[in-house]
Amino acid sequence: MLNQNKFQLNYLQLFIFLILWTAFIQPTIFASQTEITKNTFADITEQTSPAVVQLNVIHEQNEEKDGFANEIEPFYKENFNEDSGIGTGFIINQDGYILTNQHLVDNAKEILVLIEGYEEEFRAEKIGSDFNLDLALLKVTTSQPLPKLELGDSNIIRPGDWVLTIGNPYNLNHTVTFGIISAIDRPLKVKENNQTRIYNNLIQTDAAINPGNSGGPLLNIDGHVVGINTAINTEGQGIGFAIPINKAKEVISQLKEHGQVVRPWIGIYMQEINQSLADYFNLKEITGTLVAEIVTDSPAEQAGLEIGDIITKINEVKVAHPEEAFAIIESLELDQEITLEIIRESETKELTLKVTKKPK
Repeated sequence: MLNQNKFQLNYLQLFIFLILWTAFIQPTIFASQTEITKNTFADITEQTSPAVVQLNVIHEQNEEKDGFANEIEPFYKENFNEDSGIGTGFIINQDGYILTNQHLVDNAKEILVLIEGYEEEFRAEKIGSDFNLDLALLKVTTSQPLPKLELGDSNIIRPGDWVLTIGNPYNLNHTVTFGIISAIDRPLKVKENNQTRIYNNLIQTDAAINPGNSGGPLLNIDGHVVGINTAINTEGQGIGFAIPINKAKEVISQLKEHGQVVRPWIGIYMQEINQSLADYFNLKEITGTLVAEIVTDSPAEQAGLEIGDIITKINEVKVAHPEEAFAIIESLELDQEITLEIIRESETKELTLKVTKKPK
């Protein structure tokens, strides 16, 4: 009889647990999935779409246009002549400031902006741009406040996070696509005319990004901008890239004030040390970064730095490759005096120089 009562009691406890699981625990665990199965993406689109704009960029007649723009943003000739291009941007404050890609508006004669809800296009002024980051800041003037997007935090995104894009691929304005973040900190090199644009830490996504999407926002599930769409991989599907929004937030004020990003500079080009170079320079280990070229009249030349020198420390901080050295230099203040520890002809030396503003 006692065993039967215990069995009945255990059965009752199990029954109560199942009720609690159904009512409270299960919805909590699957809350995020439930949210996604509703109209989450539709709600984000409705909320953010008015602040996403179409850019119609008119170039000088017969002007040699940016090779990157021709390759990644082919012109939609059924609607525009050969000297026009289509892209995307987004409004970041109610005063009419717009973020987009530098490669879209470089050497533009005129930039026309189409804003949802307005029949007439606005003429945009290019406030500033930066080649290295592929960013441009535009401004339109209106008589009333404009819709804007909230800038999120790209430092906390993770592979697997949901993302959504809004843009104007092939002149199909306000096209919405979604996917996930596939990877972060992706490097990418794009050749343009006589120079190469080097991206160091792009966001990779499988959300569809096509020609015309560049310059548009990559949005998280809260509708905040975490990236600026910039490029596609033409050799594969589901491989697109975006600039982390935190990179843009760091320089927006500089673009407003100076029209460019003011970077500390010492005037050298560097090369990574491999085993062959280590052997050639009689290094006991692979260390430092090789000075491959020095700009005439630069702080480096004036301080006596020579081609073939190996920089091992900057202000007592060890450097193992060019990326580390550039990161240290870009973190310095203008006119700051620094010390370089170098290896020259197997001897360790120290040089002192002053950081200056990087010329255009």
